[in-house]
Amino acid sequence: MNTKDTDYSLRLGYTNHNGQHERIYNAISYDPYTQIMSGNWKFETFDENGNIVEERIRPLKMRQTYRQEMKYLLELTGYEIVDVYGGYHRESGAGAAKNVIWCVRKIFHDFGPAAAWT
Repeated sequence: MNTKDTDYSLRLGYTNHNGQHERIYNAISYDPYTQIMSGNWKFETFDENGNIVEERIRPLKMRQTYRQEMKYLLELTGYEIVDVYGGYHRESGAGAAKNVIWCVRKIFHDFGPAAAWT
């Protein structure tokens, strides 16, 4: 998945809150060693005749985290996993879900009174 920052692929089309048709494109590259995805997202807005009336380009850089890596990072930093979802509608995050939402809780330990440390 390595492209130039101008090699756009159509991601989806939709109707925005103003009732205008929009299309979203992206051009991305991915470095598997750093797990960083870089690229641009392009948004085109069309009028009722199908002419482009606005174009916005937004840069994107994000790091991918593997499931086992995330579990280990949460454990190391004192969090427990409450649930894992595969989407914003609480779809299952198990198995082949590519994008997941982690619901976690900080673990607090009660080590007793300070005098116990002396």
